[in-house]
Amino acid sequence: MNKYKALLLIISIFFFDFSIIAHPHVFVDVTTNLSTKDNNITAVQLLWYYDEMFSLTLFNDFNKNGDKEFSKDEVNDIREGIFKRMKDYGYYTHLYIDNKKSDKTPIFNAWLSDEKVVFSFLYKIDDPKPNSIIKVQIYDEEYYHAFKLLQDQVSFNGRNPSYSYKLKDVIKKLGFYEAEVSTLILEPSNKNDEKGNR
Repeated sequence: MNKYKALLLIISIFFFDFSIIAHPHVFVDVTTNLSTKDNNITAVQLLWYYDEMFSLTLFNDFNKNGDKEFSKDEVNDIREGIFKRMKDYGYYTHLYIDNKKSDKTPIFNAWLSDEKVVFSFLYKIDDPKPNSIIKVQIYDEEYYHAFKLLQDQVSFNGRNPSYSYKLKDVIKKLGFYEAEVSTLILEPSNKNDEKGNR
């Protein structure tokens, strides 16, 4: 068991009187930042906001000097101790560009915001194309985590390339349970117009 999953187990034992497999023990709100250039989306940044309970556990474990912020060395400890181990799980993220799944390793960072630990996953798009359709799903097959993509927290850095976005919810089997998984769909507004004219 890696260190990250061990932290999940400790939380389950300490705060709950039931099995680790019962239901999610970590809750994560996810916001989306999109970088644009020349009317194309050039990067997708996903910000994970951990719930306060797990944030406290992470902070106590990695904020060695107790200064209530992560230093570069402490972020590197998180990168080595948690982020790199998430690779086996695909960082829980399924990013599709024109229906082709991206296998890129995101650029990682971490900080504290309003007593919540934030993990940043930045996916750069090497060869952005106009009118690409981008889809994002985040879920944990073992259902330790419950991820929530926030529809009202999607922002554009740079000129908005006239993209629209929506969330589509589906029911998926995770662990021993069926859970709602959201897909964030980003597509050019003109494609929506074309659909409406058919």
